[in-house]
Amino acid sequence: MKNEYNTQQKLLLTDYLKRHSGRQLSANDIFEGIKSCGVGKSTVYRQIGHLCDEGLLKRFRGENGKSVLYQFVDADRHCNSHFHLKCKSCGVLIHLDCKKTDELRRHIEKEHSFTINMADTVLYGVCADCRKKGASL
Repeated sequence: MKNEYNTQQKLLLTDYLKRHSGRQLSANDIFEGIKSCGVGKSTVYRQIGHLCDEGLLKRFRGENGKSVLYQFVDADRHCNSHFHLKCKSCGVLIHLDCKKTDELRRHIEKEHSFTINMADTVLYGVCADCRKKGASL
């Protein structure tokens, strides 16, 4: 019975994360989003660890360098093979699956003898929507 319960809680958590896949969330944000479904905080933290291990949840450093944020990874996105852009104003994360970034990665490897960890590469700036609203760096 316990496995069924944990499976149900994992499904609730995964469903919540999928619905918010365009955002990076703290563990507390995730907990607050599903606690009304009867999922406890320790279960959320435990399941976050499992989802990260399974590659379904991506871990990012928060802007202060101390906090940790999470984002659901669609299996088709291959987030470990491209750069990401993060808006410092609204927090949106954009998957930069672009041939030009592949060229940049190859240039850095060849000319600078440096291999980039694509899974951890996030470029920060301001998205077009936020620029239209007057946001700046």
